[in-house]
Amino acid sequence: MKPLSVGNVVSAGLRIYRDHFKEYYRIAFGAALWSWIPIYGWAKFMAHMGLISRLAFGEVVEKPETMKAAQKHTNPKLWKFLGAGIAVTLRFMGFYLLWAVAATILIMITAFIRNAIPGTLGTILSLIGGITTILSLLFLLIWLISRYLIIDVPIAIEADHNASSAIKRTVDLSTGNIRHIYGIVMVAGLISVPLWSVALILQIIPSALSNMDIGALAPLATIVSLVVSSATSAFITPLWQSIKAVIYYNLLVRREGYGLELDI
Repeated sequence: MKPLSVGNVVSAGLRIYRDHFKEYYRIAFGAALWSWIPIYGWAKFMAHMGLISRLAFGEVVEKPETMKAAQKHTNPKLWKFLGAGIAVTLRFMGFYLLWAVAATILIMITAFIRNAIPGTLGTILSLIGGITTILSLLFLLIWLISRYLIIDVPIAIEADHNASSAIKRTVDLSTGNIRHIYGIVMVAGLISVPLWSVALILQIIPSALSNMDIGALAPLATIVSLVVSSATSAFITPLWQSIKAVIYYNLLVRREGYGLELDI
């Protein structure tokens, strides 16, 4: 099997998303509703997302499953999904704190240079320092997203993965393929812009109503806002979960020639 290009990965994800939209949308809508409930709801959300990726992966490898059959493998892993999500969130926070310390030092150095070297040269050096700070944060975010994008997929697809082993699996597969994953994220992100735009527009009105002083109708407006937000976000998440499943398959082909054992 030959590795897929960036365009082929995104195209395959789009095809799966289109062909199974109704089924995946129902799962994603349920996941979005669960996400409003702390802890247990977050675990259910991640398990639902993993379920979509498992179903999509079955389509990629031509071993499709029914939703009930796939749920038998994802539902028992509820807390593993949450554990992986928390672990990755902590990593994001840790890297961000390191960046914040480095950025603060850079800003202090830039301010010192600006005061020590007045005039055009000082302004240019200060501008360079500011641009460097912004670009470094952008690079860090891109690197983190590319590194941990598929964290939930190995838990959903492979047997005997917990949070720590799923992170190790994800890091191992993404090593050497960060630019490839980044390219996929950029292309998929551009494709998602229209969907995000429509979702944002549909969310504006109920969100505005929930923030207005409308007395007894305020709780109802809040509920409507949550439901509309969940319904609109559910249009987008299945696309990304489908693409993540194809990314996972592609990384397996690139690094291992696709020889994993499915959790069946």
